[in-house]
Amino acid sequence: MNCEALATIKSFENYVASLRNVTSDDISATAMKPCRQGICSALYGTGNADVSGIGVIVGYFVEFSLAIILALSLMVLKQKRKEHLVRCCQRVTAAYADSAIALALSVELAAAIMLIRKNFGVGAYEFGGLTVQTVWIVAILVMLPIVPFCWQDLKDDRTELRLCMISLAFILFLINFICRMISTYSEGQIGSGPGKVITRSEMGQIRLLCYQGKHDLSPAGSSVVEIFSIGGSLWVACSIVLALLDQCVTTSGRSPAGRRWQSLTGRLKKERSGAAIPVIALAVWSIPLFWALVTLRSWQKEFAASLNQQSGSDVWSFGQIIAVVVFLPVLNELLYQYLGKPQPASAAARQHAAATLCMPSPKPVTAQPGSP
Repeated sequence: MNCEALATIKSFENYVASLRNVTSDDISATAMKPCRQGICSALYGTGNADVSGIGVIVGYFVEFSLAIILALSLMVLKQKRKEHLVRCCQRVTAAYADSAIALALSVELAAAIMLIRKNFGVGAYEFGGLTVQTVWIVAILVMLPIVPFCWQDLKDDRTELRLCMISLAFILFLINFICRMISTYSEGQIGSGPGKVITRSEMGQIRLLCYQGKHDLSPAGSSVVEIFSIGGSLWVACSIVLALLDQCVTTSGRSPAGRRWQSLTGRLKKERSGAAIPVIALAVWSIPLFWALVTLRSWQKEFAASLNQQSGSDVWSFGQIIAVVVFLPVLNELLYQYLGKPQPASAAARQHAAATLCMPSPKPVTAQPGSP
């Protein structure tokens, strides 16, 4: 039996044709058992360190935690009117936003490439491909922490550039989201009738061969993941589109409609409830997805062991370390704001320093040649 032909998958339809050819059109658990390792590894995956490795998981958690801490800090400091501390927090938040966008861009690009290799998740989704499920969860997890800062005025000159980079990450995210919707709600390639390549009974035989009676997520758990993934995706989409609209209205002119829009958004940004909604939404949409990601990652390790393979998800490789140190600029900026501004001795000088804290030092004025 030529099991090497079943070790990789590029097209779901071609893979099923190869499977029928190798097994003499007998897609049963017994007939496929000699090729179990190749079939199960190709269709379900044994984990990918680029999206679910230990370092990347830590990076996701750091991104989520910093987003909560910084958003709450900005909200509290603005309510207490501590302007000098608000400016410090804005600079630290700007460093965080740049790091989070860099992580989101890299993960969304890696997710899109992995979905291309898995036929965009279309057709093979009903097999419950572990890699595809993990990619879809990760794609939304890295976008959620960016949302609270789409509307934040961080008082720097990179707001428009930052929003452009968020839009680029959002476009890549849309590719993953559309693939998920097509795979979930389209007829797919499994069933009976025209356009189908494999029956549901044959699909059940493959699942029995690979899972051996076990489950990655329970039906209730799968429903929870589906609800929070779609809900979180819609929240991200609406927030980023509204942020882009707000930026366009702000820079386009002073029409009556634009002034009404700015008045409305200005009140929302200043009110505590308006600032708290993105933080609450971040926690509500992210926590169930973190649970699903950890559960799937644990099952992938067990699944890989049953195939006599190593998942590689616990190895601190170069990419795993980068996923964590990408947030070092946040710590660097925080230390600079805390240690990099020595306090003058006199009370008047301290008052002046507090008023100018976190503001760039004025450039020295040099005399031009020929000037009096």
